[in-house]
Amino acid sequence: MDFQHGLPPKDWSVYGQAVRTNNDVEGWHNGLNRRASGRNNISFYLLIQLLKREAELCAVQVRLVSDKKLQRIQRKKYRKLQAQVFELWVQYANNQKTATQLLKACSYLNEPMRVN
Repeated sequence: MDFQHGLPPKDWSVYGQAVRTNNDVEGWHNGLNRRASGRNNISFYLLIQLLKREAELCAVQVRLVSDKKLQRIQRKKYRKLQAQVFELWVQYANNQKTATQLLKACSYLNEPMRVN
């Protein structure tokens, strides 16, 4: 398959990456909506002002992350799940699990809770 004009499969995968969902983007979008005072139809000029402020804050956040003074906030439940996924990836990388075993174990971690 020719990937010259598209993204190669390695760019589709979330294997080995800490952020695997779009929750961070959704959180940013919800925050932007709050700063727009929840208005559905804002003027173009207000949108530009809000985006300019976001860009300025982004530069500060990048510096804080680089200086290790700011980290991603994650609930305990999801930190634990993340650690379990990373451990499964280590086992797979060390040939302790096959790809099938890795996927099956990950599916158990993410399955909905059953109520009897």
